[in-house]
Amino acid sequence: MPIQIDNEKIARFKQLVGESEKILILSHMNPDGDAVGSLLGMAHLLEKNISIPEKNLFLLLPHPCPTSFHYLEGSERIVAASVDMEACAKAFEEADLIIGVDFNSPGRTGILGQLLEEAKQPKILIDHHHNPANESFNLIISYPDISSACELVHWVAYDAWGEDAFDFNSAQALFNGIVTDTGSFAFSNEHPSLYEAAQRLVKFPIGPARIHNEAFNSLSVDKMRFFAFALDRRMKIFPEEGFCYIYVSKEEFDQFGLDSNGTSGLVPYTLMMRPIHVGALIHEEDDRVRISFRSKNDFDVNDFARRHFEGGGHTKAAGATSHLSFEETVSFVEKTMLDELRQHNANKQ
Repeated sequence: MPIQIDNEKIARFKQLVGESEKILILSHMNPDGDAVGSLLGMAHLLEKNISIPEKNLFLLLPHPCPTSFHYLEGSERIVAASVDMEACAKAFEEADLIIGVDFNSPGRTGILGQLLEEAKQPKILIDHHHNPANESFNLIISYPDISSACELVHWVAYDAWGEDAFDFNSAQALFNGIVTDTGSFAFSNEHPSLYEAAQRLVKFPIGPARIHNEAFNSLSVDKMRFFAFALDRRMKIFPEEGFCYIYVSKEEFDQFGLDSNGTSGLVPYTLMMRPIHVGALIHEEDDRVRISFRSKNDFDVNDFARRHFEGGGHTKAAGATSHLSFEETVSFVEKTMLDELRQHNANKQ
């Protein structure tokens, strides 16, 4: 069953991209597979369907593209603001259209947020998170219940240009994001639209098993050792409440020589034990503490992140930023989550 996107929005999307000569595409800080996949997927779709030259597409991320996604065609063209902010500012000056993918507000783009807020060009947002920043964009295509931004980009392209909208490069990038955001279809993905989109993409010889291996089985030795340290020394388990969390300080993280994406792929380990239904990863950065939440039952981690940290995401996967100290954040998450899980579990009995 396909996603039904408003016809007027699709027409407006086609008009804006068709009238543009230089297009800037960007996604969120600490990019994951869905951010990279939707960014590159959109780029390849524009190259194929409106014949925009590669040189007229500016691909930006706040932080570098993780090495596990370097196999995707076009990844070398992505400019990271943390590496070359001057080139990013120049791209904002030259572009006549901006497309944001896989984030719901400019703040999620980190150091690119101010440039995005101040940009006068038309701005399109294609996203699957709750509460999009309506005042910041001229056109918003938002479906919070969809599996991933990559699936949504697929449906936008399908509605805009039809069955022949895709090619190998766009299919590979979009399937990469679908696989990573759904845990290789392991998370709750009840909507048939996901499998219809995946079926269309795997008609190309992209190698689904290869993409899974690139996304999940390509850790560096340093990252594997970091995971081993975190699981052995920094994991707390509360089997009676069904909660597990991992906490890592910046000093400990830096000891392993990892970049800002070093924790990517760690939080799913918190849910791999049978009695655990809610997991969290608390990671200290330079000026803040990042928290990732996961759930495998009916406990709504999006609601928890929104109420306590002004974060958000989805019912079973959400993120947040804490401006408390690292120690205070760890203590708050542990106490508050345990209290709420005890109440939640009692209400179910």
